[in-house]
Amino acid sequence: MHDVNWHQQGRDFADALHLASSLNAKKFASFDKKFLKKAKVLDTGLEMLDI
Repeated sequence: MHDVNWHQQGRDFADALHLASSLNAKKFASFDKKFLKKAKVLDTGLEMLDI
């Protein structure tokens, strides 16, 4: 479950789009602590990095 479904679950559309477009990566970095906290509970397989 990703991108559109994440947005439908109440996540910001831009955040859901950025995360979905990064699913082929191994790591995802962001300055947005609230977004990272929400993204960590999703089963993306990405390592979330707080920068």
